[in-house]
Amino acid sequence: MEVIERPTLAQVFRRFYPRYRQSSKVSTEQRRAAWCIQACRTPALGEDQWECERCGNVHTVYHSCGNRHCPICQGARSHEWLQRQQERLLPVPYFHVVFTIASELHVVFLYNRKLLYQELFAQSSSTLLDFRRNPQFLGAQLGFLGVLHTWGQTMVYHPHTHYVVPQGGIDAQGRWVRPKLSDQARFLLPIKAVSKVFRARLLHRLETLYAEGKLVFPDPLTESQFPDQLRIAASKPWEVYAQRPFAGPEPFLRYASLYTHRMVIGSSRLLECDDQSVTFKYKDYRQGGVTKSMRLDGEIFVNRFLHVSAHEN
Repeated sequence: MEVIERPTLAQVFRRFYPRYRQSSKVSTEQRRAAWCIQACRTPALGEDQWECERCGNVHTVYHSCGNRHCPICQGARSHEWLQRQQERLLPVPYFHVVFTIASELHVVFLYNRKLLYQELFAQSSSTLLDFRRNPQFLGAQLGFLGVLHTWGQTMVYHPHTHYVVPQGGIDAQGRWVRPKLSDQARFLLPIKAVSKVFRARLLHRLETLYAEGKLVFPDPLTESQFPDQLRIAASKPWEVYAQRPFAGPEPFLRYASLYTHRMVIGSSRLLECDDQSVTFKYKDYRQGGVTKSMRLDGEIFVNRFLHVSAHEN
């Protein structure tokens, strides 16, 4: 079978999804997503024909699937979202801030997605807001844009929040206030202190929810081990990532726009597809956002994509 350079997601699914179906259980939602990705803008969904009044040439336009996991359909919507956010940007430097959780908490987050995603947003945003009230750091009203991501660049479960934060805020008199830290190029707030407070707040909420019996677990053993998992998570440093987007906030907003419209991975990140595997590029944020490539078995690639889709329902 030929090697496809710069394949589309549809080409990858046409090659590997039939094999995956033979060996794996697929939900109705996953099956529909896979079918739509392969059928979008093909004769399978019907067509419209437009005839030029001048020359008589007929142009065929195939219908779109509209599935929320299809990169073709969501691309236009994400572009509209991006334009709206860019109009709200201030003419000031911005920071890109990421709040992540310890891996020991992934299971409980996976089984309590709606509840704990709200907690992740609430505790990360309140941490930023409370620090900005301190006159030692800013002492002003801070505005920011937050986006929830539930998977990483390599399509593994990884709930975290991204924020675009301006370098400054507005005080009670309506004046623009710059941060008071000596090293403003790193971040406007003490990032290590922000990390510790965020960790303490989220773990406290998890302890409270567990004590109140509001958390769901996959089995009794996992439930009984949860206090130990909390202690392990508390013993680890939670590093909040903060970096100024040197090219401005627009590149991050473009990146965020993909996730706000549930595109697990777009065709632009696919590098190669052969008979056995798929190669794609990703950014390693643990090493400063350097771009790397990853090669996955084709069926594993499909499995990761569909499991991310399932986690978003």
